[in-house]
Amino acid sequence: MNTLADQHMLRRLPEGRIVLGSASLLLGLNAEGALRTLAGPIVQALADRTQATAFLSTAVGEEGVAVLTPTPKDAFVNINYRVGSRHPLTQGAAGIAILAGRGATEGEPESVMNARELGYSLTEGQLQKGTTGIASPVPMPREFSVWQDLSIGVVGVGGLDHDLAIKEVLVAARDLARAAARA
Repeated sequence: MNTLADQHMLRRLPEGRIVLGSASLLLGLNAEGALRTLAGPIVQALADRTQATAFLSTAVGEEGVAVLTPTPKDAFVNINYRVGSRHPLTQGAAGIAILAGRGATEGEPESVMNARELGYSLTEGQLQKGTTGIASPVPMPREFSVWQDLSIGVVGVGGLDHDLAIKEVLVAARDLARAAARA
């Protein structure tokens, strides 16, 4: 158990039950798994509505990992955000949103506290110079315990409409949580 927990393949819930961990999700990235099937249309719609590259990310240890990264269907130029790309949870909108979706911890970064209060994280140039990232935690139902640490958002350059993107990211997070509750 400890070796699998150290690799984030399993985790123990507070009541002692053992469930799959976030790294187990990455084993199925190339398969059409339940999360990808459930989230795919929502993340694609987010990309289309904001005209920015959208993403769904999860935590694996202390890193955020991109699970889905659709681009707008009718955009002339897109940002390529690779599925499987990783970054520290303390950097970038996706990671900060994941941390904001967890309970407060002593000494957490101010960016996480602000994101928890606002419901979203907005970062400028943290992962790539010239980009803006906007992300929100996704409050998944308890039965989706393997997918508890999720964020959904967009990344864009230049003309990203922040107000529209924030609104649409928050709607997408809510829609994904509702879709999971119905699944």
